[in-house]
Amino acid sequence: MKKSRVSILILFVFVSFGVMAAEENNTDNYIQLAVANSPYKMTFEELLKVKITTASKVPEEQTKSTSNVQVITAADLKQLGARSYEDALQMVPSYSQRRGRTGTRKPTLRGGDATKILTLIDGHVLNEPETGSAMDTFVAEIPVESIERIEFIKGPGSSLYGANAFLGVINIITKKADDVGGLAFSIDTEFESGNFIGNKYNVQLGHRFNDDAALMMNVNWLDHQGPELKAAADAFGRSGEAYTGREKLDFLAKLEVGEFQLRGRYFQRKGEGFFGVLDVLAEGSELKTFGGHLEGAWNYDVSEKLNLKALAYVDHVDLDNYFVGFTAGSAPDHPTFSLWNSTGFIGNPKLKKTSRGAEFQSTYRGWSQHTLVAGMAARHERQYDAQMFSNSNPAPLPTVQDVSAEYNWMDNASRNIVSAYLQDIIDIQENLHLNAGIRIDKFSSFGTSWNPRVGLAWEVSEQFNIKATYGTAFRAPTFGAQFIKNNPAFVGNPDLDSENIETFEASVSYRYQDRFLGSVAYIRNQVEDLIQPVKGGVAQNVGEVDVDAVEVEGRYFIEHGGYLRAYYSLSDSERRSEGSSSSDLSNYSAGWELNLPLGDNLNWNVHSYWRSKVERGPEDTRGALPDYVVVNSTLVLHNYIKDVELAISIFNLFDEDYAFVSNMNAYKDDYTAPGRSFVVRAEWMF
Repeated sequence: MKKSRVSILILFVFVSFGVMAAEENNTDNYIQLAVANSPYKMTFEELLKVKITTASKVPEEQTKSTSNVQVITAADLKQLGARSYEDALQMVPSYSQRRGRTGTRKPTLRGGDATKILTLIDGHVLNEPETGSAMDTFVAEIPVESIERIEFIKGPGSSLYGANAFLGVINIITKKADDVGGLAFSIDTEFESGNFIGNKYNVQLGHRFNDDAALMMNVNWLDHQGPELKAAADAFGRSGEAYTGREKLDFLAKLEVGEFQLRGRYFQRKGEGFFGVLDVLAEGSELKTFGGHLEGAWNYDVSEKLNLKALAYVDHVDLDNYFVGFTAGSAPDHPTFSLWNSTGFIGNPKLKKTSRGAEFQSTYRGWSQHTLVAGMAARHERQYDAQMFSNSNPAPLPTVQDVSAEYNWMDNASRNIVSAYLQDIIDIQENLHLNAGIRIDKFSSFGTSWNPRVGLAWEVSEQFNIKATYGTAFRAPTFGAQFIKNNPAFVGNPDLDSENIETFEASVSYRYQDRFLGSVAYIRNQVEDLIQPVKGGVAQNVGEVDVDAVEVEGRYFIEHGGYLRAYYSLSDSERRSEGSSSSDLSNYSAGWELNLPLGDNLNWNVHSYWRSKVERGPEDTRGALPDYVVVNSTLVLHNYIKDVELAISIFNLFDEDYAFVSNMNAYKDDYTAPGRSFVVRAEWMF
């Protein structure tokens, strides 16, 4: 591990000095070869003028927005060699991604659980009611080929978006027909030393019929046997490999006809059990999810001053997880599980989840210096057909049977939500902008939540920009937290209230000529009513956490669209109710990225991220989980052969040996992370 970090440091110093030397000498070396038609270039001014829509629901330049915004473009995704949108988010300050025992995503942001982020696709809410998240259902492995850009808004967003915009909002904006401009086919092949991982295929069509009508479609198919993840000892003390295979089919379409737009997506996924639902390596698990969403939207400019929008939608997810807790004959001496030694332990929970709703929004610019945004929404959330098939009820059964009547895992549930919001964007002066808003959400299940937000952006000079925001947000109790049952570790509580957060953030950004852009941000979060299991495992609103975080980021622009970027972030979380630091989190993170257009057709990107060590909880006798550094690199050859793009990526270049934190009394070496792998990609455009 130390050897790889020395190599990383040498690589970073080498490329940094090489870049600076080339800039100072202005020589005609490889950095100077990029020309205007390179797709991997963005000038300083172009970056500043990128308009975002998620922060205030109207287009605005980043410098005028009062929010902390991270924009990841389609070009960024290709430069990074991103296999998924999660690969790109690893380079966002204060964000970190890890996996759980069954492969579930466990992101963190600013010292908190980043599943408490509202996730959108083209402005459409994807968070589903059972988990309150979209990470492992709608967003999991969304095709990066379909993404035009990602807008990541950090900080509370409930004043505009309501429930679950707790720590931030991620809006995945997909491509339109004109972004595609024809037919494209791509294939990605991933492999590691001595092991073929799998293929991914993507077909994309963009066609404009006339000035008023256009169609975009994207079909994505993935077939992976998964990376090799070894385990020295599982909860039964056995060594082996995790089961990481997965398959996926994903279809996305977007039809535009005048002011109307019809958007939809269908997906089906199947995966193996990773490290096991009981932290035991066991073959045979099959985790299946399928579903999608359909949305009709209307966007009409009544006049230059008034815009009206309306939409209606339906989302659906089917969950069918066949878990093999352990196989027959693997638990002969276990004090409890030996009762199932002859058959193995099987659980097959099933559930259907549906959300449907409508929203109306108006934007008025007729009042001098003001942009007023007002809207109302209604939503119905429901989970139903909860079933459990198992060979336990909880006593051993000779075969897997339907035990839903006596030993179900979840209750059916539903709730209604009505909402209204108002926001005023005030251009006090040309360089001074105020954003103030409030939203009310009324839930049939637990009551009403009011959430205000106020932000100020002051362009002090051409060099300095100051932003400050204050806001509150809430996360509705999930159906899982309310209605899960027959679980020894967590018992649902129908009377739960919402989790609440109060946030203050201040930032200063500095611009030097057209070469450097840097920023420093301070964040203070006060979280109350966190849902946690207490005595007997019953969920209660008892948690209180204070978080102080700092983020530092800088970007140095090189000639012809290249850049060198670095960031550092830290967070300090303290549980007020216990007076101790939160465990199982990396409190420090850093990263750097170098992107170089190497001529008319070639682009090279190398980037790295570091995560600090993770301290265990007070009852966990294992030492701290060590820190780690991961380096990735991608080389893209564009249009050297007409209408063909080729790329090769190396992930975990120095084969860093690291792991994600596991549960206490589970894997002694935690959940092993993937080693070095290679992705070869080819795309044909017609």
